[in-house]
Order: sequence, then structure tokens, then C-alpha cells
Amino acid sequence: WLKRFTTPSGATHIVTQLPPQPDMMFRQAARIAARQAAVVARPAMPRAPFARSFGAVSTKVQDAVARPFPGASRAEPEMEYIEEPSMLYMTCLVASPWVFSFWFLTKYV
Repeated sequence: WLKRFTTPSGATHIVTQLPPQPDMMFRQAARIAARQAAVVARPAMPRAPFARSFGAVSTKVQDAVARPFPGASRAEPEMEYIEEPSMLYMTCLVASPWVFSFWFLTKYV
């Protein structure tokens, strides 16, 4: 933090300058944050009670998969269609080694 300046008489001086103090930096950050909050502040949107915040909520029940084409895809109609596994199945498949290692194997360590 060295600062060089020249006086009107032509003499050059080098002055050491202390770094900014933490309280000064905090005051400046708080001032900037307050300014930005004043610009962004807007009233909250009223929500319906017990409203769900995610999509794909349906009361319609489907027995068969509704697909407008035969086979695996439009590009490969001769291949058989294989339904994707459910989320519960995939969760159990991923979690079972963890359950085994953290529940069973910790007894023997």
C-alpha cells in the first residue's frame, strides 16, 4: 500500500497507506445492501392456504401409457418399449448399499 505523489514544488514523496479497516468495509457493504434492498423491495404475493409449490399434481388415473407411436420411439418402431423404473425403485436401489454399509458393517468395526 504505497502511494506516490508530487508536491507543487516538484518534490516526490512516497507514503505508506494503511489498508481499509474492517468496520469501514462493513459500513460500506451495509450501505450498498440497504440501497439494493430498497430498490428490490416489493410486496409479497399472497398464497392460497395449503397450496402446493410443485407441478404435476393430477387426479387423473391412467392404466396404460399414452403413447402415439408403436415401439420404443418414432425412430425405432420395431424395438420393444421398456417402461422407466419408478422413483421409489431407483431410491431403494441406490440406498441399499448405504444401508448395508452404515447399518450392518459398522457393527464389526
